[in-house]
Formats: sequence, C-alpha cells, structure tokens
Amino acid sequence: MTWLAMFFGLLVVISPLFWVRSTPQERKIEAMRTLARQSGIHVALQKRPDAKKNETGIEAVCYRLPWRVNRPDHTWVLHRFSDRGKQSDISGWRWLNGEVDDYWIVKLGSVVENLPKTVSAVVCDSAGVGFIWKETHDEVVFGVIRGKLYDLRDFIEKKTTNA
Repeated sequence: MTWLAMFFGLLVVISPLFWVRSTPQERKIEAMRTLARQSGIHVALQKRPDAKKNETGIEAVCYRLPWRVNRPDHTWVLHRFSDRGKQSDISGWRWLNGEVDDYWIVKLGSVVENLPKTVSAVVCDSAGVGFIWKETHDEVVFGVIRGKLYDLRDFIEKKTTNA
C-alpha cells in the first residue's frame, strides 16, 4: 500500500511537466522564427498597430528587417482589417501614424498586393521595416514574407539615400 501511495504521489509531481511540453505547431513556429533570425529578421511580440492606448494585449508578431544604411526620417504604418486611420490610395489598406509621398505608392502597392491574408500591417520606423502577421508554420508563406521584406527595405533605403 505504501508503494501505491508513493507511485501516485510521484505521478502528481511529474504530471505537470507533461503539460508544459510544446505542441508540434509551436515547435514549427519556433523553427520558423529561428530561420527568420538567421536571415537577419528580428521577431518581436507586440500590440496590434491599430490598438487604442487602453488596449494592452500582445496580439501580434512583427517580423522586422533593421536598416543597413541611413534611417528614413518618416514613420508610418499601413494596415488592413480595421477602419482606424486614414484611407490610403492602396485598396483595402489604411494609414496610421503618417504616410508616404505619392512616388512610393506604386512600390508599396506592388508589395502589399500579393501579401498573404495573414499579414495585417506594414511598419516603417527608426528600427526598420516590418510586417505584422498572424504566424503560420507554412514555409512558403514565410518565404514570400521574407522576400517582400528584403525588397521593401532595399527600395526604402535607396529612396532615402537618393533623396
């Protein structure tokens, strides 16, 4: 009987350890974040870009490429899936915290036009340029996001350097 009590006591102590194990989806997302970091992309949890000041929940993930050269003087957020902000010339997207000159609209439009539906915002600030998205563990989607991030950073840095 003592052995049985010790066995159940040990089960009670060990069982919570099995609850903290990550799921297969969590392991895939962590592997994707590692791949992103190896590509020079910073991954950070943050509030939604259209969140009000009293909305403090960390609900978004930003994959951001830091600047290599001069930082742009402007800061802006282009987002979708919310009515907050100012209407943009790019269908389905709205401006928050600034906007860009007209000659940027064509390039931004081409970048956001084929973004996966899981991307909710494009962010440009002193830290770099990034996409806020609801992560999936799909490597094809990540490849699209990574390619468009590099393309957009190159465009912004070239415009900033030539301006």
